[in-house]
Amino acid sequence: MPRFVCLLGDVKEMNLERTGSFITTDTKGRNWYCRPASEKEFNEFAPPSLVAMMQAQQGAHAQGFSSEGMRRVNLLCEQNELTAKLGAID
Repeated sequence: MPRFVCLLGDVKEMNLERTGSFITTDTKGRNWYCRPASEKEFNEFAPPSLVAMMQAQQGAHAQGFSSEGMRRVNLLCEQNELTAKLGAID
């Protein structure tokens, strides 16, 4: 089963730096920036990509560029299921 890391918020563009990245719009009209994830990264509590995202968000906040915060979601599903699964997140 494919694994995805999806970002929503101030520094979501970080996901576009990775191979296989794409943008998907959920059922609520929000644009999530997603990419495939390795099994190792998917199962780690705090993979390096999460730490980098938190540091980027901290920098955006410190410079006054933070407006919506950040969400990171790990999903185990087929790519065509992402829209509905991401839309179920408040």
